Amino acid sequence: MRLRVPKLRVLAAAWAISLAACGDSTSPARPASLSVVAGDLDSALAGEQIVLQVRVNGSDNRPYAGAVVTWTVQQGPSTLASPTSTSGSDGIASNSVTLGGRGQPTTIRASVPNVAPVTLTVGTINPCTILHSLPLGVSTTGALSTTDCALSDGSFIDFYGVTLPSAGGVRIHMASTRFDTWIWLYNYQDSLIGFDDDSIPGQVQNTFLTAILPAGDYLVGANSYDPDTTGQYTLRAFQVSAELAPCEVAWVTHGVVTSQQLDATQCLGPDNVPVAADHVTIFLFQGQQVTVSMTAATFAARVVLYQFDAQGNVSVATSANAPGSGSAANVTFTATSNQTMAIQLGSVGGAGTGGYQVTLQ
Repeated sequence: MRLRVPKLRVLAAAWAISLAACGDSTSPARPASLSVVAGDLDSALAGEQIVLQVRVNGSDNRPYAGAVVTWTVQQGPSTLASPTSTSGSDGIASNSVTLGGRGQPTTIRASVPNVAPVTLTVGTINPCTILHSLPLGVSTTGALSTTDCALSDGSFIDFYGVTLPSAGGVRIHMASTRFDTWIWLYNYQDSLIGFDDDSIPGQVQNTFLTAILPAGDYLVGANSYDPDTTGQYTLRAFQVSAELAPCEVAWVTHGVVTSQQLDATQCLGPDNVPVAADHVTIFLFQGQQVTVSMTAATFAARVVLYQFDAQGNVSVATSANAPGSGSAANVTFTATSNQTMAIQLGSVGGAGTGGYQVTLQ
């Protein structure tokens, strides 16, 4: 005999199970996890902002709205826009960070109570690694700011890359109405070639730097004479004749081969003595050697290297006379410290004129 269960009891049991199931599905979700959406491993310049975003997911595996996310800078020089933010209907909570420092990373923690936190790292780009383009013949406008690369003297500097398609003369002009300008010139091996301050010392605070260089790529540093100085400037580089004008002084470097004309114009030499000679300048690092060779077809060449001490006093480092026209005057010098050398290119007796060639190695 089969036992029958009344239909009413079966229906009641089914109804109870259904109610229990409905009660489980409608229980309130809670924040369960955090994940990074945007900002992690991003980088920008100091003073710029990076947007930070995290997503809050609920215990129902859906985006959770209304969660308060706490943001904390764990390490680094940057500043958050707000200490907290609330997740929206998509579960995303947003914030932003203003970058500080020069090249340092900042670590940021995002957290929600009872949920494992997440960490975001943002980076401040080292401004000393930023290279702007300086096309020949084009005037470029820039500005020194407190977020620029800083030199050891507290002044700020912007770097520009310039390419010389052929060997010869180049002139770099920097001007500003806000500060006393200063120019640095380097090769791409970070070796200093030259520098310049006033185009007319003590009178005009804009800068002209003239150099005779081999073809290649070079770095120009737009700088100020005074520390902690900011403001707008213009910068321009253009090729000029490699032939020196009377009494003009140009920077040179290793690898230069140039033909010049010596005339009878009397110019002040590094020792403040008038002489009919041309003058160029070279910067040498301690232990660096330079060999200067000068040859003239119509006169006996004379080369004199001058050096300067820390007080600006000048003395002859070395010199050489060619035995006659058509022969070379050769000098070799090894720097005992980082120093600027003045090279005087003239004639034995000081009366020779005509064309000559000089090589620096």
